[in-house]
Amino acid sequence: MKRALVMGLGMFLALGSGAAEPEKVFEGSVPRPKGSTAPLVPCEMVVSKTYFKGGTRDWSEFRADVSTSFTQHGDDELGDVTIAPVPGKDDTLEWKGTDGSTLRVKLAKESDFDSASNVAVRWKHGTHFHSGHCEKLKLKAQP
Repeated sequence: MKRALVMGLGMFLALGSGAAEPEKVFEGSVPRPKGSTAPLVPCEMVVSKTYFKGGTRDWSEFRADVSTSFTQHGDDELGDVTIAPVPGKDDTLEWKGTDGSTLRVKLAKESDFDSASNVAVRWKHGTHFHSGHCEKLKLKAQP
């Protein structure tokens, strides 16, 4: 069962889905509008698996299966996607869906997934798109 935090305009953050234990969890916050003193809204990027395609240890072959805490209307979400390095940008990993949905992760250190600093997501919902941004990501301590 998911717990949700209500954000403005009907956007929800789902926290915890009862699925298998993730490999890694990054926690951050949704950016506040300039000048706002509203409380920070938490967000997460959950990593279910990291691996190197083809068994190599070359950064260009790195992959991560991730999801975010962003949902819309409590039930519509992007779900798990596999991100990979963007060619020529060792500080960016990305997934692009055939419907125009995207998930992009920026790294603070090139070729270092544990340094993920923010994630931006855009996903199709019916005939339009929703988006979310989680910044100041920190790798949550693992048990």
